[in-house]
Amino acid sequence: MSQFDFLFLEIGQGDCCFVRCPDGRVVVVDCGRTSDALGAGDFGTFKEWLRGADFLCGRTNIDAMILTHPDGDHHNKALDLLQGSHDPAKPMPALSVEDLYVSAGTPDGPLAMYGAGTAFGANVYSNVVTVNRIHDITINFAKKEQTIWNLDASGTRPVYATSGATSIISKYHEVFSGTVGTDKWSVQILASNVLHVDGHLSNQVNAGSIVTRFSIGGRRALIMGDATESTEAFLVDQQKSRLKNMDLVQIPHHGSESSSTAEFVGLTNPTEVVVSVGFLEHVNRLPRYTRPISNWLEKMYETDEDGNVQGRGNIHDNPHPFDYWTQTIDGDETNEQPSRNKLHAHWNEVYGRFGETKPGFPSSFSYAESTKAQDCVGYKVQGQVPWFLFREVGNAAIRMTAHGSQHYTLNTDGAHYVETIPTRSD
Repeated sequence: MSQFDFLFLEIGQGDCCFVRCPDGRVVVVDCGRTSDALGAGDFGTFKEWLRGADFLCGRTNIDAMILTHPDGDHHNKALDLLQGSHDPAKPMPALSVEDLYVSAGTPDGPLAMYGAGTAFGANVYSNVVTVNRIHDITINFAKKEQTIWNLDASGTRPVYATSGATSIISKYHEVFSGTVGTDKWSVQILASNVLHVDGHLSNQVNAGSIVTRFSIGGRRALIMGDATESTEAFLVDQQKSRLKNMDLVQIPHHGSESSSTAEFVGLTNPTEVVVSVGFLEHVNRLPRYTRPISNWLEKMYETDEDGNVQGRGNIHDNPHPFDYWTQTIDGDETNEQPSRNKLHAHWNEVYGRFGETKPGFPSSFSYAESTKAQDCVGYKVQGQVPWFLFREVGNAAIRMTAHGSQHYTLNTDGAHYVETIPTRSD
């Protein structure tokens, strides 16, 4: 059976997904993280996976790379991913990119905003890595257009040239499409450079994230980047028919409260969801329970007045962990410092100890020494307000990259969770 394969990487606090299309073409969506030290899997292993039998199968050209927006935790490992290795024990070829898709292009060029951290843009322009075409995509309320920058290597130094913006005639931009057997499939960009709306949470860079839909035989998956409620409002207004009853959705913005509105969740109504987030992520306290996580779970497993489940959420065979942050403990809102003493006393009773000195973690963050248990496993003081990190273990179809790389397939029968692949050593 022809299918898409999605591998959401255990990359740490960041985002990266490898996608193998039904005809064997490969798409990489984002590749970045905030830290190489905390909550991240082994990046060398990820490079091997991409070059191996499940994705490129020895080829040295990525068919498409989509960098959803210029935040470093979505692109600052892209250069590392593309560069090869001369280690005789694990030699790897360098990779080129046929088509690179970006948002937030400027008059200074399509990659001017992608220079922080590893200076990805500078290395593309200097041909440290080869990218044959760069697409600066805009699909928002005001306009639908793309500017294509083509590599011209005829001179002494490769340069990118463009003839200017051209209109996108339909409501989306098609990256790939094809037919395998009788199954039609496609990869489409539904939104890019959506404008931030005053009063909405987050900012313009995140609102402008590229949103990509993968479809085969009427079944669909959605990768969201750091899309916000501004992005979602555009999608609900302009792409409603393409979003109804999705099969797999990546929860936007690492599970931030800046997205996953009830209207958007109700429209997409998925059977499976996944969150790209780092293990014990505490800087931004992600993912949050009260929007977005509760919105997704309530929709996926909503019941009628007799208690019968009406939602479309799958039930996984094996119980698995899922973490979330909340300001409540034992069901009560807590805004007093003594709650910390209460939590530590509980950890001492249940686990025998708690930790506060893990290298790289601030003193304001406490965590249970045994973080595999189902309970409150973390505590963070943020602006004098306590937050609690809970871990639940259950069978709901919601998984997170904090506990391993998450492998899914999408075919004409729907989205299917395949396996969790842990690579983190800590």
